[in-house]
Amino acid sequence: MANITDKWVDYLRNRNHQHRETTQDSEGVSNTSGEKTTTDTIAPSRRRQPRQVYKGPSDYVVEGLVGEHQVNRLVDTGAERNFVSAQFVQKAGLTPYETDTKTVQLAGGRKTESTGSVKLARSLFGSHLRMSLLGDERQRLWGSMDSIYTHALLDTGCDLDLVGAAWARANNFKIDQGPEHRLPLELGDGTRISTTGIVRDVTWTFGDSREKVCSDFYVLDALSADVVFGGDFIMERDVFSEFSHFMIHLDYEARAPERQSLG
Repeated sequence: MANITDKWVDYLRNRNHQHRETTQDSEGVSNTSGEKTTTDTIAPSRRRQPRQVYKGPSDYVVEGLVGEHQVNRLVDTGAERNFVSAQFVQKAGLTPYETDTKTVQLAGGRKTESTGSVKLARSLFGSHLRMSLLGDERQRLWGSMDSIYTHALLDTGCDLDLVGAAWARANNFKIDQGPEHRLPLELGDGTRISTTGIVRDVTWTFGDSREKVCSDFYVLDALSADVVFGGDFIMERDVFSEFSHFMIHLDYEARAPERQSLG
């Protein structure tokens, strides 16, 4: 066992040494005088979203207090309502209104039922997060994917950028259905579904602006929206602040551009 460990340590040291040399070479090229010069690059005509690599679940959590109990609050702009676990309600000694139940639709189209409701201190939900721009899950960001107008749901509680399978096929997007693109996704009730493929190198345009991003979208059957942008996309681009003027409410969709091809 010791011999195997020693060989493994040597391997890691050699690999790190080679990585440092590669990094130094990429930072600059030495000319005949020994001075480093950087290589010229041509700016792309549009910004390229890095290829999606599933790195495991990522949560946007805000700490706080409910009475004397310390809690972690998950910021999920894809949720229509505020939710609390039954275990915490029992721990905090709260009395739920069992007659006030709600039907909740999950991302895969299946529905589940809440067991009641409780009233919590307003301090639980901080206003400084700037999530009020979205209101409930009927809010959408409008724009276009490869010149096809659509509305996207912004969901900080989602770890991937998604496109609905039916919508992608109806608009002739090429879906790579390789097994490596079947990723498990956990829904709000703990059940799991799987993506069915990926659409690569799609250009998303924000509203009618010139702001464009080239990205990949994982495909999900029975998605409740045409397009879903996950937390990384939203936070990295400060979408809530920079593109809030492109938000619309589906109940007033007539005020927004109709879904159509720009071609």
